[in-house]
Amino acid sequence: MRDLNRNMLTTAFALALFASATTALAGPDSLQQHTVVVSGTGSTLEQPLTKADWELVLDAMDSLVAELESSAFRPAEPPLDSGTWHQHDAWPKFDDATLKARLQAIPTTIPLTFNATVRSWIEMYTLRNRAGVQRMLGLRDLYFPIIEQELDKRNLPMELKYLAVIESALNTHAVSPQGATGLWQIMYPTAKGLGLRIDTYVDERRDPYAATDAGIDYLEQLYGIYGDWLLVIAAYNCGPGNVNKAIRKAGGKRNVWAIFDYLPKETRGYVPAFISAVYTFNYYKEHEFTPWKCRFSYSYSDTVMVSENTTFVTLSEQLDMSVSELRYHNPALRKDVVPGGSGHYPLRLPHDKAMLWLNKRDEILAAAREPAKPAPSPSPETEAAAAEAVPETVATEERHTSTEPARLLYTVKSGDNLTYIAGWYAVSVSDLRTWNKLSGNAIKAGQKLVVYKPANEAHRYTGLAGMSFTDKQRTAGQGVTASAAAPGSATSGTSTLLYRVKSGDTLWSIARAHPGNSIDSIAQLNGMSARSTLKAGMTLKLQK
Repeated sequence: MRDLNRNMLTTAFALALFASATTALAGPDSLQQHTVVVSGTGSTLEQPLTKADWELVLDAMDSLVAELESSAFRPAEPPLDSGTWHQHDAWPKFDDATLKARLQAIPTTIPLTFNATVRSWIEMYTLRNRAGVQRMLGLRDLYFPIIEQELDKRNLPMELKYLAVIESALNTHAVSPQGATGLWQIMYPTAKGLGLRIDTYVDERRDPYAATDAGIDYLEQLYGIYGDWLLVIAAYNCGPGNVNKAIRKAGGKRNVWAIFDYLPKETRGYVPAFISAVYTFNYYKEHEFTPWKCRFSYSYSDTVMVSENTTFVTLSEQLDMSVSELRYHNPALRKDVVPGGSGHYPLRLPHDKAMLWLNKRDEILAAAREPAKPAPSPSPETEAAAAEAVPETVATEERHTSTEPARLLYTVKSGDNLTYIAGWYAVSVSDLRTWNKLSGNAIKAGQKLVVYKPANEAHRYTGLAGMSFTDKQRTAGQGVTASAAAPGSATSGTSTLLYRVKSGDTLWSIARAHPGNSIDSIAQLNGMSARSTLKAGMTLKLQK
């Protein structure tokens, strides 16, 4: 968990307990009758506890609970986008009987058991991680056909495709803290044993075709051991050694629910997460999800054989396509270089570009022999797989325009965590870690984080930095333009007024006295830090 000030934590929990008890006994209006004393270094501030204060406490508690849950309840990987934690009452909910009946109606040979743990995971997907699910619903059109074709060829249950959902959130560039990589989150030793190529230039764990073939090979090997798909799914997560140990502790019982309490903690969440993913993807319409749209498709691509080392920059110039698009089609390439010098390498291109390659092959290879030019940042190691999908509201012509990523900066606010920030920008937590060279999830207020978005999407996220936590949660994953920000953000299109600072004023007290303003929005509107010291007589711009 983040290194938070102990007094802040104590105060937040105390306020939450106090307000909760007060509300339960006397109703929400009674909050207006109480005061809260906040002490700092050398000063004491006594204020009535208003509804706005209570909302701030709720926001702080939301952040703390989400962090606790992400580390203690969810699997370590993949971290899902945060969605709208405190607004989930607005989304459809269904009773246990309905959820159980729906699971039983899904045609599969894998038993989809319903219990309290599975229900908790269904709520996680359908209520609290909606932005992440909508993104994955878009990416399924890109990756599921590849997985389904392989499963069909081997006559295996189609529902196994949902393992890629809970393994990587359908992110080919996902890397776990333990080093598991790609769509199927395969560890290095396992990958080498399955025949995948991993070297300086290539990591086939990130190639959806090669990784899917290897991942399903591994699933078949595990099924040969257990003959039970839920035990196979558990073993895929924690390894057959841990499953065998759990079977021994359970007296030889070979049923995942019989050995459930003896499985590693992460795996006890993994199997229910798989079942809930199957449910969510089959009944997303009933839960009012709007899938995003894929930016491109492998269905309209082909491979050409490259016999010399060729940079993406050269290919971009010769084939009139962006480096980003080359990366999207060839996620296994790690260095923006096609390693054809050691043998013919299959490069994936859109159909029209593959034809252009055939017509210009000699010219392109001649250009490849010239001194290399630097590729635009970011490198393929840091390319965000989230750029493969965009909200459905984006215009069709914009969705299919390939552009270089834009670099955005976000200043961390108190109460933020990587899960929230990833949800707001519709990227993955693993990408945030990679872009910012973070070894874990720890961030602190005032820290600046780099976020990459496709240039034709970046304008929708420029307003996030100045928005309040509540407003950012309302727009998670949707983006906010500088001219159409949500209420309470500094970039709202409304007019401004001038305010002369008085002795004793703080950004907090000014924001409270002027509805529609937040500390962050005032700071951004006036080109200052949220922690800036105010001086009597200075003039500030505020939203009307």
